[in-house]
Amino acid sequence: MLDFCCYGAMMSRWLIGKPAVAALGMRANLNTQWGNAEDNASMLVRYDDAMASIETSWTTYHDLVPVNCPMVYGTKGAMTAAQIDGKDCVKVILPDGEEEYYYPPELEYQYRDIACAFVHNMDTNEPVHATLTPEINIDGMAILDAGVRSCNSGRLELVNNWAWQIG
Repeated sequence: MLDFCCYGAMMSRWLIGKPAVAALGMRANLNTQWGNAEDNASMLVRYDDAMASIETSWTTYHDLVPVNCPMVYGTKGAMTAAQIDGKDCVKVILPDGEEEYYYPPELEYQYRDIACAFVHNMDTNEPVHATLTPEINIDGMAILDAGVRSCNSGRLELVNNWAWQIG
């Protein structure tokens, strides 16, 4: 679960813009006979005014649906990462079924990867992207922790925050 759901936990925390409240996790080894680690995992994450569904698998056929990309559902439409003619884009589906595509600009050198972002930050003192900050990532780890505890307990588990860590 830790390997599978870490990106979704961090991304949902960043997209929603606030720490999670609780998580319900499920994991299983469904098709990996040579190891005892889970090969499928899912979490439902509760926020004050939103929910995130984080799921992943090492054992399912993926060509039918988008792989490794967030899907965001809202009251005014939905969006997901997509590839059109080999170019990455964001696909937006509006309530009337109309689709819009947004193509990102080429990344500047300092944003190509984490190492470049770190060096750029050290050279210029410009802030790194929010997804690279300790705050966002610690909150993501707290989501993972609650998901793992939920798998073990079979119950919804609260996402711990700084107040629960005292003592």
